[in-house]
Formats: sequence, C-alpha cells, structure tokens
Amino acid sequence: MDIMHTEDVSICMANTAIEKEKEYTTEFYSYLKSIETKEERPYNKEEVSKLAKEAKKSWDEYLKKECLIESAIYEKGSAGFNDNYNSCLKSNYCKRFEYYKKISSNNISWCGRYLGGSDRVSSER
Repeated sequence: MDIMHTEDVSICMANTAIEKEKEYTTEFYSYLKSIETKEERPYNKEEVSKLAKEAKKSWDEYLKKECLIESAIYEKGSAGFNDNYNSCLKSNYCKRFEYYKKISSNNISWCGRYLGGSDRVSSER
C-alpha cells in the first residue's frame, strides 16, 4: 500500500497553523489582561502593556521570517515548502501559547518568580 501526500494534508496543515495562531493570540490578550489587572504587579502597567504589544509584533514578524528560512530548502510554493512553513508556524505558536499561559497564571509573576517567595536574586550559581 503506497501512502501519498495529498492536497488535503497541506490544507489541514495550513488550517492547523491558522488555528494555533488564533489560540496564541487569544492567550496573548489574556496575558495583557493579567498585566493590567493583577494587584501584586508593582510596575507601570501601561508601559509593560505597550512593551508586550511591541514584543509580540516583533516576534510575529521574526517567526514568519524564521519559518521562511526553514522552508527555503524547498521550492517556494511547493507542497514541501508550504507544509514545512505551516509546521514551523504551528510548532512555534504552540510554544508561545504555553509561554503566555505560564506567565499570566496566578502563581507566577511577570518575571517568572513564584509569588509569595523571595524576590531577592541569589549571587550563588
């Protein structure tokens, strides 16, 4: 039995990348909301929110270029190129989704330290 790569696979990969981008963007906005509403965050919330939006925009642009580089081993517009590009996007959107989910959770402060613990930085390595 021969297994063939069909157009349906490429369509599925493209749709999955689009869905993961939506999930990542939704989680980003949850993260922004957490920046603006959490009482225990002692910083300029407007400035941090602005920086987060700029960082997301830069990361989105970087990701698309990075995935183009990864896909460049295939002829542009080919199934290999498109599938590799969409796979790269999907994988990285999932990672970024988890990143925003982790830092916007109730147990972790914006810098990754557990709340309720010491904010002192140890000089020991």
